[in-house]
Amino acid sequence: MACAIIRPLSSRACSMEFEFCGVPVRLGFPFAAVLCILLVAFDLSIVGDLLAAIALHEGGHLLCAAAFGIRPRRISLTARGVGVAMDLDLAARGARFLIALAGPAVNLAACLVGAAGWRISGAGCWLEFAAVNGVAALVNLLPVPGLDGGDLLRLLLARLPAARTEKICLAVGGIALFPAAGVYFFLLLRGIAERRSLLAFAYLAVLLACDPEPDSGTGG
Repeated sequence: MACAIIRPLSSRACSMEFEFCGVPVRLGFPFAAVLCILLVAFDLSIVGDLLAAIALHEGGHLLCAAAFGIRPRRISLTARGVGVAMDLDLAARGARFLIALAGPAVNLAACLVGAAGWRISGAGCWLEFAAVNGVAALVNLLPVPGLDGGDLLRLLLARLPAARTEKICLAVGGIALFPAAGVYFFLLLRGIAERRSLLAFAYLAVLLACDPEPDSGTGG
């Protein structure tokens, strides 16, 4: 993919659009607002690790899609996070499975690199990087609609009727959220998770409760 100069496309009341490497990118101002809230609530290093984890995650999706000849139609940065719209319906089920798995896989690889860096150097920044990427991988692998794990489950059930697949995905997603929330609150009570992380937990809960944007193909 040849990288061209960033070219502005348009500016709206709550967003602006530009073109990067021939791909339209929509930047919603609520994304900037969420970023500001994170900078107020968390240390700069944690926010930096989170942004790096998001970039690695989406890069994994994009690189895997490019390997199958699929080019993104649009990239959106909104209050929901980063969404990449791609014509995945044109790809085989195996290719779609690998594309959905690529994002969490890259985060997991980054977690292992961070852990190795911490073991070698003893620097806490490596451990923090590993923890953020590990959490990103685990959260995205939850079999919940709107997450990569939900997409993977849907692909595994693709041979079933659509209505039955939808019911199973919603049921499994609901069941998976309870132990995940239980683990989080256990860590919170034990003092392992900081209280300010409740802000991120509430944010994720709201996102999962909302329907995905219609233009989103995959994303974290």
